Amino acid sequence: MNVLEIKNISKSFGGVRAVDNCSFSVKKGDVIGLVGPNGAGKTTLFDILSGYVKADSGNAYFYTQGKRINILKMLPHKIANAAGISRTFQNVRLFSNLTIKDHIYIALDNEDTKFWKNIVFKDKLYTMLDEEVSEYIKKYSLEKPLNTLVSDLSYGQRKLLQIALAMLKKHSLILFDEPVAGVNTLVKRKIEDIIRELKEKGETMIIIEHDIQFIRNLADKIVVMDEGRVLKEGVPCEVLEDKKVMEAYLGD
Repeated sequence: MNVLEIKNISKSFGGVRAVDNCSFSVKKGDVIGLVGPNGAGKTTLFDILSGYVKADSGNAYFYTQGKRINILKMLPHKIANAAGISRTFQNVRLFSNLTIKDHIYIALDNEDTKFWKNIVFKDKLYTMLDEEVSEYIKKYSLEKPLNTLVSDLSYGQRKLLQIALAMLKKHSLILFDEPVAGVNTLVKRKIEDIIRELKEKGETMIIIEHDIQFIRNLADKIVVMDEGRVLKEGVPCEVLEDKKVMEAYLGD
């Protein structure tokens, strides 16, 4: 059963075709590795699926609660909350002047577009959430006091917090954009363990990552993009040994 069907999506910026007639599908419980060289269009595709960038053409059908909806016609907060697509970013997007607790509270509230409401009235719920929140972030190897400012976290800890926040949102699909880029070996192993556990629980995921061994370890299927197009898709052992893939991605 498909959760997402991407059909002929294209997007140009000026004269550059960032995504070119891209199509592939994602089944429930699949872990898809989305790989390709820099500039292949991977993050642009995520931006389109998240509603931050509007496609020039094509459709993306998301199946949820027995309905098929074209998410390309929806605003970002509707895609996140109503459709149930959660996401992390290659460059961690957190509020440096807010605490871990602040971020958790905002993520727990499906009305998180009302940013200032969350900050002003947060104390009404914090007394009930502290113990629960502390236990939750420990699951993501982030054993820090809840009042720790994001600015006081290392880059790897911010990556872990971003994953924890993405998983808090009610979702049917999660998009990971380079989850282990720029982190040390220890954090990389933690993130790999987290994603493997999510896979065992049946989470549906698409993962952009340049670390081929990381993707090989986790993905059920790999989709290779090059110059905005889908070059090849299939099981990791076949795709990663394909000559065209090696030429495009590995520079062989």
